[in-house]
Amino acid sequence: MKSRNKIYSVLLVRILAVLVLAGWLCGCEDTSGIPEGGFSFRLQQPPALRVDTRGTLNTIPINNVWVLQYKSDNTDEPLKTYYFSSVGDALDNGTIELNTDKAAFSRITSRFYVIANVGDALKDFKGSEADLMGKTVGCTTITDQPSLLTAGPLNYTPEAGEGETGAIPIIAPLQRAYATIEMSWTKKDFMGNNMTINSVEIANVPNVMALYARGGGGLSVKYPVDAAMINKNLQLVGSGALDDSGSRTFYMGENLRGMGTAPSFADKNLDKYGPGDIEENRLDNCTYIRLNGSYTYTGATDPIGVSYTLYLGGNLMTDYNIRRGYLYKLTINISGANSADVRVTITDGNVIMFDEVEIIPNEVNFR
Repeated sequence: MKSRNKIYSVLLVRILAVLVLAGWLCGCEDTSGIPEGGFSFRLQQPPALRVDTRGTLNTIPINNVWVLQYKSDNTDEPLKTYYFSSVGDALDNGTIELNTDKAAFSRITSRFYVIANVGDALKDFKGSEADLMGKTVGCTTITDQPSLLTAGPLNYTPEAGEGETGAIPIIAPLQRAYATIEMSWTKKDFMGNNMTINSVEIANVPNVMALYARGGGGLSVKYPVDAAMINKNLQLVGSGALDDSGSRTFYMGENLRGMGTAPSFADKNLDKYGPGDIEENRLDNCTYIRLNGSYTYTGATDPIGVSYTLYLGGNLMTDYNIRRGYLYKLTINISGANSADVRVTITDGNVIMFDEVEIIPNEVNFR
């Protein structure tokens, strides 16, 4: 009986060993499709911005990709540059795999940068790592969704005993280089009065997008640094009147102006509480949205003109930053010519949310 138990024990150990080995093999990266000694870049689409669509795959087309490699101890110019002029279909999990041969990149301690959908913009680029992060592409419209996606820096350190023949997978989680803003409005408690939004405008919108956050600058740096990179003029968001419960969506490069000191939402529009350093110009370059409309009191023949101005940012009082990769969703409930209920919800890929409601008099909050 003891002998039989020993046999069973030996068989059980062997079976467990096989299962462990099989599990280990399944957990390894599949590099069979990579040329010998080459690199495989696994591009992951950015996560959905909306909570109700989390888990679904994005559909941002990737038409071309640049990959640049910089030595860790020499960032003056790229060590290697590779351009994928076309990109194949994504795998079932949404990942796009781009393979290179051994000569494309070097197996040394370095950093990789992956940039999608800039065409030949980097064709002759020989700049430093800082130059790459600060490089910009133009924004010609606010109503068409941009396609600029970037990843990096992606650190790579050769493993001991790696040799020169094994395939190297590099995971590249792409991020949007722009912000998305959705604005809608609705009537609230009008008591027979009538309100029409005739147009929606936005001002202080960057006319460029940097490849990387803040153009590679530090957290305390305002970006864009050059005021000439910001369109200060009011520009229309869509055309024509905006129906009750209607919405407008637009896109823009990041505009990071910093934090102000307003004690309430009613004071966020006041220059003295803005994030700027120059007195009487502290709100310069801060992005704001303006709703222009007409309001007709019950029994009145002619409407009066009304205008609501909202400075955008990460909260309702002190934040004037529009960050890349975020969705800024504004729902404005207008209850009359003299007051408005403003709700702002902001989410990013990590489902960070801010949600506040304040009732404020129009003449205090809007100008």
